Amino acid sequence: MKLLTKTTLYYLGFSVIIYLSIAVAFYYVTEYLVYEDVETKLLSEKKDFETFTENNGLWYKSCYFVQNKIEFVPSVYHDDKVVFIDTLLYDKNNYQLIPFRQVTFYEKLGSDYYKIHIRKSLIESDKLLKYLTYTLLILMVIGLSVTYFVQRWISKGIWKPFNNTLSKVKSFKLTKEQELELSYSNIYEFEELNGVLNKMVRKMQKDYKNLKEFTQNASHEMQTPVALINARVEELIQSKNLTDKQVYLIQEINNSSNRISKLTQGLLLLSKIENRQFQEIKNVDFDVLIKRKIEELEELFSHKQLKVEYEKNGNFVFYINPDLADVLLNNLIANAIKHNFFGGTIIIKLSDDGFEIINTGDTLSIDPKTMFQRFRKGKTSLSTGLGLAIVKQICDVYGLSIEYYYQNKLHHMKVNREELVIGL
Repeated sequence: MKLLTKTTLYYLGFSVIIYLSIAVAFYYVTEYLVYEDVETKLLSEKKDFETFTENNGLWYKSCYFVQNKIEFVPSVYHDDKVVFIDTLLYDKNNYQLIPFRQVTFYEKLGSDYYKIHIRKSLIESDKLLKYLTYTLLILMVIGLSVTYFVQRWISKGIWKPFNNTLSKVKSFKLTKEQELELSYSNIYEFEELNGVLNKMVRKMQKDYKNLKEFTQNASHEMQTPVALINARVEELIQSKNLTDKQVYLIQEINNSSNRISKLTQGLLLLSKIENRQFQEIKNVDFDVLIKRKIEELEELFSHKQLKVEYEKNGNFVFYINPDLADVLLNNLIANAIKHNFFGGTIIIKLSDDGFEIINTGDTLSIDPKTMFQRFRKGKTSLSTGLGLAIVKQICDVYGLSIEYYYQNKLHHMKVNREELVIGL
């Protein structure tokens, strides 16, 4: 839910509660005032009644012409209490019950006591109260509606600089080395946010540029001496009159040099992937890529006498850097070859949502949950331990999921598409 919608709903909810509370309070206050007015008039009529009876000693019904306004009931019991109650009387003319406010007291007329009821109609007061209440409710609804739309209109204007900033941040690409051009805002907090974002982006661009230059320089400077070492080792191997120990030592140097070369290449590749330095992205047909990769690795399959099966159950086309797609598939197939039996099997399955590589082999000697971490490898493996880490990094950058599981003595590596999550 958007911030503007959420704050508006909160505001509207509290407004409804407050306005309803005001309406209820208004109703009861108005009702109290109406009753107070009616009771004041009833007390005035009670006083007139008492004054008349005191002067004349009796009461004439002709003194009052309003139907059912006064009633005498002979009573043995009497006291000085004055009681107000609501009552309903039947109107013979309109054939309906009419609400009245009634005052009850005791009075002595002649030698007898009477229970006197004086009543005053509330119908006009009730109508007034209802009309006032309905009018208030209608005005409240109109007021809430106007307030809601005005508040949203004002809030949209206030939050417009923030939304502009958010839009530009979302479209900003660090790899394009572009400036984050944020509009000026006369709201202090938003302008402060823009300042922080500009400062942060400049720092990120500087760090990214330095890291990019470092990886480029390291790629060149580290490969040159390693290549020189390999060349000198080749010359030494071709030398004559070498003892067995010397040949062994030279071979160890050559193996270590090759390992350093592969390790350097792997780390530099990981760094480039993490920094999104592979900017070319297009739709890659993995059916074509898998068939080409099977042909390229035919010698390795033959060397271990591996049986390779390819099952196409769909057409997986994915938006990715072509070079990294090749690295992804190559590392997974190479992993299946490296950890396979002599004369084992490799099965590659393609579907509309991804692909799966299945191979025979010994059970893992490491925790499957850590197999995609850097430098995680089996005890007897001579690899750099970066192959699956590179695979995982490629999947994370391009929104692919990778899953490993062991079932029926077969290793499964499954890659599926997810929502594209390429960021800065």
